[in-house]
This record gives sequence, C-alpha cells and structure tokens, in this order.
Amino acid sequence: MNGWIREQIFHNGDLFFARLERDLELAKKSIELETYIFHLDPLGRRILKKLTEAANRGVSVRVLIDGVGSLGYAQDLIRELKENQVQAKIFHPLPWKLNRRNHRKVCVIDRSIAFLGGMNISACHLKCYSGQQAWRDTAVRVTGNDAQILTDAFERSWEHHSLSHPILRLKRGKLPTHRLIKLNDTWYRRRNYQQELLRRVNHSQQRTWITTPYLVPEFSLIRALRKAASRSVDVRILLPRKNDIWFMRWINQAFYSHLLSAGVRIFEYLPTTLHAKVMIIDDWITVGSSNRNYRSWFHDLEVDLVITHSRSKSELCSQFVRDLELSQEIELSHWKRRSWFCSLLERVVLFIKYWV
Repeated sequence: MNGWIREQIFHNGDLFFARLERDLELAKKSIELETYIFHLDPLGRRILKKLTEAANRGVSVRVLIDGVGSLGYAQDLIRELKENQVQAKIFHPLPWKLNRRNHRKVCVIDRSIAFLGGMNISACHLKCYSGQQAWRDTAVRVTGNDAQILTDAFERSWEHHSLSHPILRLKRGKLPTHRLIKLNDTWYRRRNYQQELLRRVNHSQQRTWITTPYLVPEFSLIRALRKAASRSVDVRILLPRKNDIWFMRWINQAFYSHLLSAGVRIFEYLPTTLHAKVMIIDDWITVGSSNRNYRSWFHDLEVDLVITHSRSKSELCSQFVRDLELSQEIELSHWKRRSWFCSLLERVVLFIKYWV
C-alpha cells in the first residue's frame, strides 16, 4: 500500500471532535479509544454519550486512559463508563510505574478509521467552550487497512504486555516497524524511530520545521539540528509563549542559546497555548503525540503518523507559515541580553529535564 486511502488534517478542535463524534455514531463493530487525558467536562460528556450509545447498540467499545493524565477523576470516569456497558481501564494507576505513561491520543473505529494527534478529550481544544483561548493543536483522520496496526498497539497496552523494564521490552521478540505508523511501544521500535528521525535531519536538504510545545531535546537531536543549520538547511522551531505547564517555558528556553548560535531560528507562538506536534523534514511530514522532549524520547508511549497525500503536506506547511506570522522570532543578540536571573533559572531547571 502506497499510503492512506483518505487523510484529513485538523487544526481546529471544534471540527476535529465533530468529525470524531459523527464516526462514533456510525461505528458498526468496534471502537478503541486511548487518551492521556479524558476530562469530565462538556466535551468529555459529549464523547461519553457517543461511546455509551455505541455500546448500547452492540458495538464493542474499549477506553484506556492514563493514570497520571487523568489523575483525580480517572476512577469516577472508569466507573461511569462501566455502568454504561463500556469496557474501560486505567493505564498504570498510581503509584504503579509512575514514570511510564501512555501519552497517545488515538481512536480506531471498525479497525479502518483512525484519529490521532495532539488533542486530548478536553474542552480546552474547542472554541465553542474556550473561545479565543482554545488551544492551537493538530490532528489527523485517516482511513485504510493499516489502521489495524493501531488496534494491535492498543491491545498490547490494554493487556499491559509492553511495559517490562527498562524501555518497553516485549517478551514476544521484535515487532516490525511500520512505514506510516511510528510506534515506540517496544525498545526495538523506539530505537528505530529515533534513528530514522536523526537520519532524516542529518540528511535534510531544504528544511527542518518543528512544531512542539515542549523542547527538551536529547543531545543527538541538538547536534543534528545544529549541523543542518550549518549547511544552510532552513531549520525553524515553533514553540508556545503560553504553555500549559507553568515551568515549561523556562526549560524550553534553556536550549535557545545553543540552537540560535548555530543558525537555528526559534519562534514563540503568541495568541494562545500551542500544543501541536508536527515534524516537517523536506517532504517527509509526521503528525502525532510525540514531543521533542525526554518523556517522548525515553519514557512515554507515543504514536506519530506519516502523511502521504500531497494536499495534506501542503496544508501542514501552509499552517506552519501561518503560525509563524502569529509568532515572535527570538533573536540571538536580544536573547544574550536577558537577565542573569533568567539565565540561572534556565540552568537550574535543566536538572529535571530527564522527567519532562
């Protein structure tokens, strides 16, 4: 198969969840939903209603939520789901495996339709609830037989088969990597995806554009980005000025000087919280849940999807340019003049980089 039968890109949570709800209404056989956060807010109630209706008409519905991402209301949600005939589990409820989280946001319907990206089940993504403060995020809907791979990954997480120490090793041996779906649920898959990403940056010819809310890169990625910029590749990183984690901006900024000094351009998005995770390396583009931080690199379960349609690629590149127009570029000369206190704070917060 050369790619997905259909691809639809979403930069708007209202449109994304409206389409998800419509497909949930049309589900005939199965729904597998896994998400880091499932808020019991107005959007959560809407999705809960659709899942309940599907279960009542005989669809097999399973929901997996993360024990940290949905901390504080996970037990209430699980109880309510089960009362409505929906199978539900908590992935690593506390205090078990504190540092091994499921950060994926995936819904697979009838094993042929898949939704994934950066959007949790949370009203913060929708303008109808959050107004102009709704988060800027990116997600994708695809159809095709390869969606079965995501169902298989859900099954392993559901049964907790992929979580043996130190980095998600499976007793069943090496599972194959996939050209379009980038999973990291085994050590083998994680290593291969990291190596592919570094190889693509190292061999980029025209551009490496990164959109991420959390910039805590491993040294090998920093080195690859600096080398790409030194050979005149257009390397740009788009980050949020407003972050959902209050200390995250300081950690992001700890890497600015090292990157800016090599010619990497850094922009901070101004209007609202930026939560999208998009990699554009020449003509190779991914959308998914992976951040450019240590948690995604070493700890958490993630999934990214390779975009195959030229129209989708063009749309993602155009969105990146539009986001830059609403951002402020960080200049090296100005950055060097920041206060000594900010510089010290950036160095201090680096001590926790392995956990964020």
